[in-house]
Amino acid sequence: MDTYYAYNGVNPEVGKLLPFVFQRNTDIYNEDGTASTLDSPECIAAFKELTDLHIKYKFPIEDPTYTTFADGRTPIQIAQNWYYPGFEQTSPQLKGKWDLALFPGSKQKDGTINRINTGKSLVWSIVSTTKKKEAAWKLIQYLSSDEFTQRFANSVYDRLKVRLFYSNNKYLVKAPFPKNRFL
Repeated sequence: MDTYYAYNGVNPEVGKLLPFVFQRNTDIYNEDGTASTLDSPECIAAFKELTDLHIKYKFPIEDPTYTTFADGRTPIQIAQNWYYPGFEQTSPQLKGKWDLALFPGSKQKDGTINRINTGKSLVWSIVSTTKKKEAAWKLIQYLSSDEFTQRFANSVYDRLKVRLFYSNNKYLVKAPFPKNRFL
C-alpha cells in the first residue's frame, strides 16, 4: 500500500520538512534569526526522517493526488486540510469509504505525541497607518470568533456542499463534517 505526503506551497520541500523539525521542538533558524540551524542534530534527524519516507518506505515523490486516491494506488494521503473537500468533490464514489486521521507525530520524552504541522492559512493584518485600528481589531476578532467561523462554514456547506476547516477546536466539534471526526 502506497502513501503520499503532499504539501503545496511556495517551497513544498521546506513545507514537508518543517513538521519534522518543529516536532523536535526546534526551528531552522537560531533564536534571533541570524543563522541557519540546519546543521543541528535535530534538523539533521528531521531531514533523515523525511527522506526515509521516500527512500526506506517508498513514498512517491510526486503523485496526482486526487486520481491515485480515488483509484486506490495511494490510498493513504498525508495532506493539508483543504484536500478534504477536494476529495469529497472529485471522488463522490468514495463517500463513506474513507476517513480522516490525525497528522503523524513524534513521540516526546514525556510519552505524548507532538503533531505540530504547517500549512497555508488566512492571515489577518492591520496596516499601521489606519486611523481605525480599534475597529479593525474588533473586525478581526469577530471574523476569527467561534460564532462567525461556525456560521460561515455552515453557510458555505449548505449552499455549496464544501467543508471548510478553521484551526479552532471549538469550531471543529460543531463543524459540518461527518460524525465522530476530530473528537
